[in-house]
Formats: sequence, C-alpha cells, structure tokens
Amino acid sequence: MTAKLELINVHKSFGTTHVLNGIDLAVDEHEVVCLIGPSGCGKSTILRCVDLLDTIDEGHILLDGYDVSAKGVNPDEVRRRMGIVFQSYNLFPHLSVLDNVTLGPRRAHGVDKDAAEAHAMTLLDRFGLADKAEDYPNRMSGGQNQRAAVVRALMSDPEVLLLDEVTSALDPELVGEVLSVIRELAGAGMTMVLATHEMGFARDVANKVAFLHEGRVLEVAPPAELFANPQAERTQQFLQRVTEAGRL
Repeated sequence: MTAKLELINVHKSFGTTHVLNGIDLAVDEHEVVCLIGPSGCGKSTILRCVDLLDTIDEGHILLDGYDVSAKGVNPDEVRRRMGIVFQSYNLFPHLSVLDNVTLGPRRAHGVDKDAAEAHAMTLLDRFGLADKAEDYPNRMSGGQNQRAAVVRALMSDPEVLLLDEVTSALDPELVGEVLSVIRELAGAGMTMVLATHEMGFARDVANKVAFLHEGRVLEVAPPAELFANPQAERTQQFLQRVTEAGRL
C-alpha cells in the first residue's frame, strides 16, 4: 500500500550546515507520527520541506505516491492538501479570529465569504472558540490563539496536518488544552506529523515515533516499543535524560 506521505533520502543544507542528511520516513493515512530528538536535529526543517516552504537539495517527497518536491510542481496546489501549524501562532493582530481563519480560503482559494465564515464557525465551535470569533488575538490566551491557528490550518480540509512544536510557546497550564485538540483530531483519523518535546503526549497519541539525530532518522517504532526498548545508543541517552528531567 502506498504511504500517504513519504520522504526518501531527503537532504537539506543552509549554507554549510547540513540540516537534513538523508531522511527516510513513511506516514500512512490516518497515522500520527511524532518526531522527537534534541534541538537542531531537523524536526522543524522536515515539516517546512514537506509543506514546500523550504526547497530540498536532494531526494523526494511523495504525497499519495506523487513527487510534490519535483520541479514545476505548484506549491499552492500541494498546500491545499496540507495544513501546517507553527510554534508562534502567526495570527494577524489587526484581524479578528474569524477574519484570521477565513483570510486564506477567501484570498488564496476564492472561497465565498459566507461559505468561508460558515465553515469557520463550525470549526471554531468544535474547538471551543465560537464565542471568540470576533475577538482579536491580543485579547485571548496563548492556548486560545494556538487553537485558532489549528482551526486556520483545518479550513482547507487538509489530508495531512503538520504541527511544529505547537505547545513550546505556551505556559504549562495552557499546554493541555492544545494537546486535547490534537488528541481529538487523532481520534477522528487525521493524518498528522508532529515535531514535539511532549514525550508523554507522543507516547499516548502517536502510532509511530521517529527519533532524529544530526539530520537523520535513527530509529522509528511504535511508542511503547521505542520508549521502553530503544535500539540506538543515542536514543537511549536522549530518553534517559528526558526521564531524569521528569518529562516521560
């Protein structure tokens, strides 16, 4: 069976820094894959390359078997099929929540204003933000802003959702409300790739966990297997430190 998303020997450098050094990773439909590893290992760069925000130097990125990283591919067409949520919410401060989440569909995809707002209100209600539709980002908590960012990513009904450390900018007490949204999406069958430092969440929600080190995927396994019996020595060291810090 063809993977929903597949990275084959993906390389990416920034100047003389080789950030991705031959990434191989397959994500099946309805699967949740968590990317873990130390800062600078390439987690965020993988997501940016998948969403075609960064151009890879070598290798292939396949969506339903189609090489979306090939020359001549329209990135806007690919992004209609994928949503991405960043660490920082990237909401426009001068726009209401409703305007923030409908701007993309209306401007980029030509969706009718009434249709876009109706779809947005359904999603905002689903994630407990219907009463915040007319509020501005500076009047909301970090958790509410991040939930709004998730809604914005879902407005195009993406086939794959990419999440880049979406809880790292939040106060600890707000992390849970964002993770509950992701958990709900996972339960509904959304295909997701998450870069995360939330090891307990990865253990509970992921179908597979991929450990990255120096731009390579050292090992991939179901969370129960990877966390209980990591094979690579570097994975063992990383998880030991995470456990000692009380984060697993």
